Amino acid sequence: MYLLDTNIFLEYLLGQEKGKDVLDFLNASDTSRIWVTDFSLHSIGVLFTRLNRIHNYQKFIQIDIQANGIGILTLQPDELSVLVNAITTYNLDFDDAYQYSIAQCHNLSIISYDHDFEKTPEGKIEPKQVLMENRDN
Repeated sequence: MYLLDTNIFLEYLLGQEKGKDVLDFLNASDTSRIWVTDFSLHSIGVLFTRLNRIHNYQKFIQIDIQANGIGILTLQPDELSVLVNAITTYNLDFDDAYQYSIAQCHNLSIISYDHDFEKTPEGKIEPKQVLMENRDN
């Protein structure tokens, strides 16, 4: 199962370079095996508010998250020690440590374009890699 980092959604929401790879991944995936953090959803909401595109954010939540059955996870207070440990052990910033902690607590692989996750033993994978691995199986 997978945890999608914030930048995965932003690639296609903002029409960036790897947006097609993200859409291909989402279209080919069993979305019941995909999770996102509340932190990612809130971060995307902040960005869309700044861009004066709040209606696009609402569509994103309704169509991409809810309609596809992508699960939403939050870090519980008793799991915050994992976050602190990730910051101090792997020198992650808060948002990356949050994603990493959720992945650790729920045994998820992180899908991201952020190279900071490469500092961790589990690393990260990119959407195109998952598609290639699924084709090979």
